[in-house]
Amino acid sequence: MNYVVLDMEWNDTAPKEVNDSGIKLVHEIIQVGAAKMDEKHRIIDTFSAYIKPRVYKHIRDDVTMLTGITEEMLSSGNDIKKVMEAFRLWCGDDFIFLTWGPDDIPVLQNNLEFFGISCDWIPFYFNAQALFNVQTENKGRAYSLEYAMEHCNIDNNSRLHDALNDAVYTARVCAGFDIEDGIVSSDEYEGTEFGRIEIPNNEKREISFAFSSIEEAAESRFGSPRCPECGRVLRDVIWYRVNEKKLIADGYCCGDYAVVLTNRRVSEKTFETVKSTYAIDRINEAYFDFLEERAEETEIWQ
Repeated sequence: MNYVVLDMEWNDTAPKEVNDSGIKLVHEIIQVGAAKMDEKHRIIDTFSAYIKPRVYKHIRDDVTMLTGITEEMLSSGNDIKKVMEAFRLWCGDDFIFLTWGPDDIPVLQNNLEFFGISCDWIPFYFNAQALFNVQTENKGRAYSLEYAMEHCNIDNNSRLHDALNDAVYTARVCAGFDIEDGIVSSDEYEGTEFGRIEIPNNEKREISFAFSSIEEAAESRFGSPRCPECGRVLRDVIWYRVNEKKLIADGYCCGDYAVVLTNRRVSEKTFETVKSTYAIDRINEAYFDFLEERAEETEIWQ
């Protein structure tokens, strides 16, 4: 599996344009840049393209000042459909997006929907800015890419706010911390700070304060992986130990499901166990595959 580090630049005006389907184009993408990393975090390829705007054809002065992109530069750009077709082929079939901040993927999705381009290839993605925060100062701040570069002793030899340069710089920052541990340790229940388009198909969530360990919870009726449709115990269940505080199980009944069990201390004497059941779909399948590949299969007696 590869990591595709994505960065984009975009332009907009007010009022926002709306297409025949009622979809509002909030920002129009004018440049796409990406760096592809292998599992050893080495940059193995890059992608860069300017997109000729179809809606917001006047580039705001502040966008030009920030990015250096002018209307003349974009006049020789390609149509967004051609760029996205080439980008999708370049990404390949087995990858996860990493972005610096939570905005790029929603903007990408909005542009694809507005221009009638399929979104069904967009995989699960993570916000590298949040992963960097957790593994460094952990102050809950949204650190700039420039700050992260300084922290990682990366020289700023190319202009920032160029999509390709920012993607390469982000990839180099990511190579300086543990991407896999950051993804595995992220709490998929807590909002969108790690960059999901949305919390995908969380069919059922339950909380208990009765168990002091993840094993105790897993071996109880509470931890039993059950179908959210009919309530029966899932069939062909396989448990995986992600770490000392997280277990996942997969199985099937009325559909294919993944059950995630986490346990954490919330006070001196109290522990919180959260059990969430997900219908496995195209987006979150990559995430659960990622966890299982890095987890240890284990037996739970119920």
